[in-house]
Amino acid sequence: MRTILPISLIFTILISCSTQTKLPQELKGNWLNANDSIEWIISLQPDFAVYDNKFWDYKSISGSKSKFVIKLTEGTQTISLKAELEDSLSLKITDNNNNGKRLTRKKAARPDFQNYDMQGFEELQMMDDTVTIRGFIEDYDPDIYDGTGGVYHRNVFSNILEEEETKFNIDTTGRFEVRFRAYNLQLIYLVIEGSTMSSIIIQPGHVAMIGFNNRLLEVTNDARKWETMTDWQINHYMGEYGLLSEELIILLHHLYHNSNTSPLKKFDAIDEMSQMEYIGWRKEVYSQETAMMDSLILEMRNSKKAEQCIHGILEIELLHQLYRYQISGTRFQYLTTPYIGQIPEMHASSLNLINTDFLSYLNYLNIFYKQQPLSISSEDIGKYRLQFMLSLSKSTDEQKIIKELIEAPAITAELLNQGNIYPLESSDYDLFLNKRVAALRKPYNELWSKYWEKIPDSIHLHALLKELDFVLDKHNKNLISQLYAAYCINRFYENNSPGPELNLWITNNIDDPILKKLSLENHKKEAEAASEFADYAKNTFFISQIKSGEEDDAFFNKIIQQFRGKVIYIDFWADWCSPCRAGFKPAARLKKEYAGKDVVFLYFGYNCKNERWDQVIKQDQVSGYHYWLDKEQGKVLKEKFGIIGIPHYLLVDKNGEISAEQAPDPGNRAAIRERLDELLK
Repeated sequence: MRTILPISLIFTILISCSTQTKLPQELKGNWLNANDSIEWIISLQPDFAVYDNKFWDYKSISGSKSKFVIKLTEGTQTISLKAELEDSLSLKITDNNNNGKRLTRKKAARPDFQNYDMQGFEELQMMDDTVTIRGFIEDYDPDIYDGTGGVYHRNVFSNILEEEETKFNIDTTGRFEVRFRAYNLQLIYLVIEGSTMSSIIIQPGHVAMIGFNNRLLEVTNDARKWETMTDWQINHYMGEYGLLSEELIILLHHLYHNSNTSPLKKFDAIDEMSQMEYIGWRKEVYSQETAMMDSLILEMRNSKKAEQCIHGILEIELLHQLYRYQISGTRFQYLTTPYIGQIPEMHASSLNLINTDFLSYLNYLNIFYKQQPLSISSEDIGKYRLQFMLSLSKSTDEQKIIKELIEAPAITAELLNQGNIYPLESSDYDLFLNKRVAALRKPYNELWSKYWEKIPDSIHLHALLKELDFVLDKHNKNLISQLYAAYCINRFYENNSPGPELNLWITNNIDDPILKKLSLENHKKEAEAASEFADYAKNTFFISQIKSGEEDDAFFNKIIQQFRGKVIYIDFWADWCSPCRAGFKPAARLKKEYAGKDVVFLYFGYNCKNERWDQVIKQDQVSGYHYWLDKEQGKVLKEKFGIIGIPHYLLVDKNGEISAEQAPDPGNRAAIRERLDELLK
């Protein structure tokens, strides 16, 4: 007997077997390899899929209940995946080649990386290529998120205090993509404005994918939830170094939250301890943290690369802080021979990631070579400059002093310790050492104070090259010493003009081909930049020089009275001061924000050459009001406001009264805005 099906039932059957592009709700989510509950394999979202490190569109989705065939397209490529739901948390995916993999939605609470990669890094290789980062935010709501983000990355040509930022926009589906040039493997930070900042490992020439699951929405709506939640619970990574990124977010979180010594304590101890006490204590902290992390790495069965990264991060932080002991907020400290002897050399294996601490290490190492009397390089450079001072001197008595200084033997540990009655471990000895060096260097410092404005860039360049020759020779031109040279050359550009001699030195002495290419490229860029701005930025004004009267600070009061009725934000800076010039960019953003309001930006050129001061105002396009302080005026304001170092910022209210002698810097956006808004009321 022939059966006739009702029309309604036929329609239902056709619908259930039909092809569609709408994702079934039960498939939605970020699916991880069930073998470890960590490795991110695929994400199925309503508007797109993430697979094989790429975004895909749905061409068709067929099937019903628990079995589906998903066809994905990306450009001209189409793939077909079979998806079988085993339960609400488990899925089996089979690809075109019939390779099946069991997946889970649930990320491991206590991860086991199963020693997935025991091949460590080789020595750091410099590269020059583009990094691509793709990502998305699950359940994206444009009304909650700001719609923008940025990645913050560094390289040896970066300013020490300012990371390079590459911004991106987030589309209405929550997706974003950002590209930037990079030269080495590094740990960078990706920011979703108004929401989160996460770390990710990048490699030049590679693509990395990051996914933020819907728990990001919870912490964005209520930041207090970060107290019980971490990036590990929110972030997913794909790409060659996806699992390494996963490892480092959990390892670094453990380091920063479980160490017995906070990052702040490591810095505060510099002021609190004598140098020999500090180096013993700081190396003990390093040993404790290394042991703690090695125990966790063993427990989680991390990769060899993760172990190397953690060891490198700890060692570079140690070296950075040991050299940083020279400088604190209150003094410059000369280092003893025992202290210098206990500073370890950086292991080549530690340099697998170039990070902020590595650049800080280079910065303080540079200060060591230039300022410490026992660094050898410092003595050679000083005597080279004395030769030039001798050629300028017109006084027979002065020439005699200069010749004696040139012929004097280098300062030794024995010479420094003459007259010492204090134990090396005491802070009294540190004070004695500073006074002893000051006494020994007094004749040189007096000459330097007299002649430094007359010393041309060519002499500074020769001094730099003598230092770099010394460092390259000492370390047999290894990559770390070449990175140091590239870093110092970049710093040189901030205070001096590039020239052909430096170009030739780079060609002959930087052996790493990528580093050489980048250094020459940077040299060309700096040479072009030096001649790019023939004029000042719009709204740049100069205050005429004022002769000092009977009252030492009368000139300052006269300047301030010109702006009565306005709030004045004062910046003491110099052409040679890298942190000062790093503050110009955030200050420019501040000027735009307060344009049309009663705020004046006043810049005092402090302890710098008039010619270079004027040149940098053009080169860096620093708008605002400018006044160059001569040597005596600089001393007066140094004493008046207790200026220890620059940049130094002041705030003056509308009545011309000092409101803050230690005002927030322009990079501290929230703090400086709060102070300015308060004074504008």
